Amino acid sequence: MSGKAITKAFMEQVSASARWRAAPLDASQADLVRGLFAECFGKPLSRALWEWKYGGGRGLASGVWNERDELVAHYGGFPRSVIDAGKTRSAVQIGDVMVRPAERGLMTRKGAFYQAVTHFLASHVGDAAAYPHAFGFPNRRAMTLGQRLGVYQPVGRIMELVWKPTAADGLPWLQRLVPLAPEHDAARIALLWQAMCRDLPDALIGVRDAARIAQRYLNHPEHRYGVWLLQHRMTRRAIGLIVVRQHEDRLEWLDMVAPTAAWDECAQAVLFLARKLGLDRVTLWLTRPFHQHLQLPHQLNETDISIPCNSFTPGPSAESLRDRWLLMGGDTDFL
Repeated sequence: MSGKAITKAFMEQVSASARWRAAPLDASQADLVRGLFAECFGKPLSRALWEWKYGGGRGLASGVWNERDELVAHYGGFPRSVIDAGKTRSAVQIGDVMVRPAERGLMTRKGAFYQAVTHFLASHVGDAAAYPHAFGFPNRRAMTLGQRLGVYQPVGRIMELVWKPTAADGLPWLQRLVPLAPEHDAARIALLWQAMCRDLPDALIGVRDAARIAQRYLNHPEHRYGVWLLQHRMTRRAIGLIVVRQHEDRLEWLDMVAPTAAWDECAQAVLFLARKLGLDRVTLWLTRPFHQHLQLPHQLNETDISIPCNSFTPGPSAESLRDRWLLMGGDTDFL
């Protein structure tokens, strides 16, 4: 069945439903979304954070209303340019998947979650839509539900890498870390990004240019990140870009732009930062098999976070995507 046929059939199914009404969400409904977020997660979604995610066309969302015209489910996504085996494609990163607690008992094709996810996928994702690719970070329970409902297939797995900094973890004398100045460093970021793409010709990887780095990390309304360039002390040649976030008990390594030959040098720089901050642990989320490019000794842990692909509308097959997504913690919207 074509994407248009699926969309038409789905819309007819929803319009015929007496219990649910599914429709796109826009900025005028931001307060409803924020209220549902607080009800589902027990913490607020500030207006500033909603704006950072969805404002200015940065996000898309489908909502589901019950027969009392109450918003009971939300399924959001954030458009992202990706490199797919050397070619630029459009993707959407799934986030803010919410169902009112009272409605969670019906996790079937008659339930609010199914209405939300299928409305979103039929509207935005697949070969006949604006975004051929969709990805996210569901835990094991959410992935199992998505598979059972026929909307997800697993194509990757997040691994956690852990390092323990020691007093010996310093920088080579010929290297130094400098804070990123995006208005001056865009060209150097571009060179690092080009080198990273050349080294990973078969990967699916979100674009990491100066605009992405600024929006994701420097413009975040609530979190503070360390964004550093590792460079040669004498020539000022950029070796890699690293992004970290400080927690009480660890330094979280969130992102990197560097050729694969420099990944261990970037890891060493992160360990150096952790030691300076008095932190005894560094953690990194990275999809397999790309963790194999990091040889600096570390502990490798499985997580229960999978990477899904869309299996509801016609699009790239799970087989063609398996273990090709290079994703790190910074590719999420919540870390």
